[in-house]
Amino acid sequence: PFVSAKNKAIIRATWDQMKFNSDIAPKILLKMFTAHPEVQKLFARLANVPASQLLENKDFLALSYGCFFGLSFMVNNMDDPTMVASQVAKVASPNFYVHPFPSIAQQNEETNRIVLQVFREEMGSTFTDEAAAAWTSLLNFVNSVLEKNVVVAAPTAEDKFILTDNIKMIKESKNFGSKVLLKHFRAHPKIKDLFPKFAKTSDEALSRDPEFLAFGNLLRAGFEFCVENIDHPETLRRVFANRPYDQYFVSYVSIGQQLEETARLVIDALDEELGSRFTPMTRNAWKRAFNFANSIMEESFQ
Repeated sequence: PFVSAKNKAIIRATWDQMKFNSDIAPKILLKMFTAHPEVQKLFARLANVPASQLLENKDFLALSYGCFFGLSFMVNNMDDPTMVASQVAKVASPNFYVHPFPSIAQQNEETNRIVLQVFREEMGSTFTDEAAAAWTSLLNFVNSVLEKNVVVAAPTAEDKFILTDNIKMIKESKNFGSKVLLKHFRAHPKIKDLFPKFAKTSDEALSRDPEFLAFGNLLRAGFEFCVENIDHPETLRRVFANRPYDQYFVSYVSIGQQLEETARLVIDALDEELGSRFTPMTRNAWKRAFNFANSIMEESFQ
């Protein structure tokens, strides 16, 4: 069984003590937003709400109680795992995950950690290690369904419009590509060794080096190509299948993690470059685009 009879009994017993506690749901979500502010930005209506005001925000409370209702549904239907899996699959969406992030599995594990932490804080010593293990079995089942059903969706037409508009904006900055590369070098110095021509030159000198700036412009042109063809995945697959870029990956970190980190650094650079024009909606459009493009790129390494 996906949750043993013993664990079901423990879960129901603890849930009976928690289900009417109106503090639990907002506390879980607040802890998540505080620990990972990028998660808050996934929700447009909450993206710019200060943490100190969230507990009084109607949209925040509606979201937290909606999640709590979902948890209640799972507890009440533990005897029917097919129904639980069906309902969880319906809400599985890449839009509820931060991209880049170490992985969807790690985000789910972090959610588990926070949920169990709040349960312990609210129930005290009555929330035993045995109770935590029982809840973990249920949450792990839910996470396995989410991971299986989170499909990497192609960016929408609206996303592409936003991305194209941003590309036009960064063309005004001739050095955007080189700035992205320098971000990589500063965050991960060993990456610099993959570029023999630039490896021994200081970052400050590189920012003025004509050859390095030209290489940065080539990188920016690559972004532009991907945006132009984001709704033509087969074109991207043909280009990525050639793998002209695999020499720029280090060997000690997985390809997936490096792609996610690249996406994070590019998005940070876009934020810095565009300022107030880089809205939460814009950020999410880029996250979806990178998630989609990276999934295609990873195919070429499988």
